[in-house]
Amino acid sequence: VWTEVGPMLEARSYHAAAMLQSGDAWIVGGTRDGSSPKAAMAGAMRATERFDVGTDTFVAGPDLSFPRFAPTATTLSSGRVLVAGGDILGTADLCDPWLEHRLTSKALKLGQGMRVNHTATLLPDGRVLLAGGSAVKLLPKPSARRLATTDIFDPKTRTFAAGPRLRHVRSGHAAALLHDGRVLLIGGVGRADCEVVDLRDIQPKVTTGPALPQALDDLTATTLADGRVLVLGGQVEGGRSVDRALLYTPGGAFVTLTARMARPRSDHQAVLLADRGVLVLGGEADPGDGRKDRVLDAVERFDPKTKRFTSWPSLPTPADDHRAVRLLDGRILVTGGAGGSDIALDHAFVLHAR
Repeated sequence: VWTEVGPMLEARSYHAAAMLQSGDAWIVGGTRDGSSPKAAMAGAMRATERFDVGTDTFVAGPDLSFPRFAPTATTLSSGRVLVAGGDILGTADLCDPWLEHRLTSKALKLGQGMRVNHTATLLPDGRVLLAGGSAVKLLPKPSARRLATTDIFDPKTRTFAAGPRLRHVRSGHAAALLHDGRVLLIGGVGRADCEVVDLRDIQPKVTTGPALPQALDDLTATTLADGRVLVLGGQVEGGRSVDRALLYTPGGAFVTLTARMARPRSDHQAVLLADRGVLVLGGEADPGDGRKDRVLDAVERFDPKTKRFTSWPSLPTPADDHRAVRLLDGRILVTGGAGGSDIALDHAFVLHAR
């Protein structure tokens, strides 16, 4: 069963969560109100907190240099954590958990300016690729411009450089690291295509990838142990959530699996388990016809061998735009998110997953 370990020190959704080499989890940024872009940016947070696996409690961490809505948090091979984007100035912070979780580098400038709702992928050589997302403007009226730019963070110099331009703008997409070191960018708002970013050579390349059956955004992509990529859920144009599961084998095409999830869902979380299964948690089921979406508590597990889904214990509280990570001790930690009102939650739960 799920065990409550909250409340967190702050209610938050659209935040980021990173595993630390100590086994703890670091929860950063987010917003208190995700009802609109204006409300989300106004409610963006600098506060961070750490989940201590020894005591199952939350401990205050250092404040970020700026409030960050929908940032990314990436644990580097050195153990430091890169928190990137989500602020109006286009910056990043670097935290060193070995130095009392202090920010050792603050407000590092991104190479291409502001981005939120982007993806961050740790590359085999230790660099981090930031791709796509949106640049948000609040004045004279709120607007969001989708991006085709990329940034590359070099941990040796602690600087960002502009990466290769994507073939298409992408926001609400997913990213998967392929076993050969390339990055597959999948879907996004209005996009049924994918592209592959290859930074292995001196001259980076962006090539067209496999096509999706239809445009999908707010989906998840998980690289399985055998190198295949599992794509789950998302929403089609018009906002309708889907229950579809797709499987991609590098060099091939996406295959729509016969088995479907028990619930259509988008804005959910997917976690790779130690037994190589994938746990799918929460999200929202949007009918896409103007009726209010339903926030989900449903949890299910995908088995790569049988290609089937089985139900797991439901979340104690329905949530979307939450975050889930697998701790080093095998438990799954779920933090925050939003309920039906779009107001952030301070709930946190853990589940033993064998």
